[in-house]
Amino acid sequence: MVEHDDSKSTPRLLVPKLIYFFQFLGNAFFTPFVPVFLAQVGLGNGEIGTFFSVRPFISSLAGPAWGYASDRLGMHKLLLAVALAGSACFRFCMVLSSSVTWVIGFLILSDFFSKATGPIIDSTCLDMLPDPSLYGKQRLWGAIGWGWIGAPLAGIVLAEYGITAMFICHLAGVLVTLSIVLHLNVKMPASRSSPWQVVSVVVKDRRTSLFFFANFVLGQGFGIVGSFLFLFLKELGDKGLFMGFSLMFTCITEVPVMYYCDRIIKRMGLMRSIFFCLFGKGIRFLYYFTFVYEPAMVLVVEGLHGIIFGIFWTAGVQYVHKISPKELGATMQGFYGSWVHGFGSGVGSLVGGWLAESLGLRTMFGLAAAWTLVVAVICCTADVFGFLGVSNVEEDSFYEQFDSGTSRGGTPERQEASQHNNGVDNGEAKAKADSAETCIADGKINGNIQTN
Repeated sequence: MVEHDDSKSTPRLLVPKLIYFFQFLGNAFFTPFVPVFLAQVGLGNGEIGTFFSVRPFISSLAGPAWGYASDRLGMHKLLLAVALAGSACFRFCMVLSSSVTWVIGFLILSDFFSKATGPIIDSTCLDMLPDPSLYGKQRLWGAIGWGWIGAPLAGIVLAEYGITAMFICHLAGVLVTLSIVLHLNVKMPASRSSPWQVVSVVVKDRRTSLFFFANFVLGQGFGIVGSFLFLFLKELGDKGLFMGFSLMFTCITEVPVMYYCDRIIKRMGLMRSIFFCLFGKGIRFLYYFTFVYEPAMVLVVEGLHGIIFGIFWTAGVQYVHKISPKELGATMQGFYGSWVHGFGSGVGSLVGGWLAESLGLRTMFGLAAAWTLVVAVICCTADVFGFLGVSNVEEDSFYEQFDSGTSRGGTPERQEASQHNNGVDNGEAKAKADSAETCIADGKINGNIQTN
């Protein structure tokens, strides 16, 4: 595998880094603390679990819808700006309302807008990169903003100044992100592809179907942690300090893992990277169940989340980019995000809420550990005994295809950049790029990467 140096395109790639940084910096003051805010306005554990199970289902269609609108209209920048502004406005309205009904209504509306930001940013970033394996090096700046800076500050702000100050900090982060997005210089062609092509991709073979099932189970785990970990810490006596520091500890490992994720994934393969993350998630739940009796004890295992999420999200986004139908990149990323953080997270929150209400939070974490580890063993067994039908060698060739610029979205610019990194003469690179353009014009090549 050729090492790509993105320092030569620093001005162009600085923009996605800044967008990821400030978006996640602002979200660190809001997203993890929603259960605490809902408990403060009067909802119980069971009600919060029920709401968090319904909430993703309500907003899960928003991601693919916004993604398809962006692809169809070719207006990624405008729709991203509208989504950022809309989510910030409705979230700030939450803190101004004293009615539980209005709070929930504003939260659902804000979710509808916020679900657009992730898939559009990820799709735009991947199309800007000379090599999609560099995605982790851009996305890690979100982890820095979220965990290294935002999380510890959020815990201190909550403990010292209360929930209103949290919302103000969140709004400030969104406004900075919006100002950067308005200076984004990227144009994408409008798509004429049908959104139903996304469904056909998901069910086309056993390997891809198992990929989405494994991600669904991981989504359940994220839903359980997002809905109940802070409530668990509050039950143990934490007033907000260890909530913030737990987020910081999750990102201490996430940043270096994302930086070297291209090498990690190349060694394990995209699918086995996901299976590895299932084992990690199960171990994390098992630790909560077995060892966490004081808030500070949670910090011991939170670094495992950084490893899990860093590998999982980088591998998942790249796998989805690999199988995406032509000109439906944002649509496919929107579906993937909704599948994991929408349907998967919703089921996790729903079942977790029922278990927490009847058996307690600790027992709920124990049962979550058992379920996740069982699924991980089943997935690995299917892979080892060849039930998936395709080896990880094909996934390694995914990176080799990007090195030679032959993958989906392999534009002449990507071809020329990668050929230059391989020591190919610029004249030869230009000739190959011109040949690719001619083939595309004649309709002789299809930009999609197909999986077997």
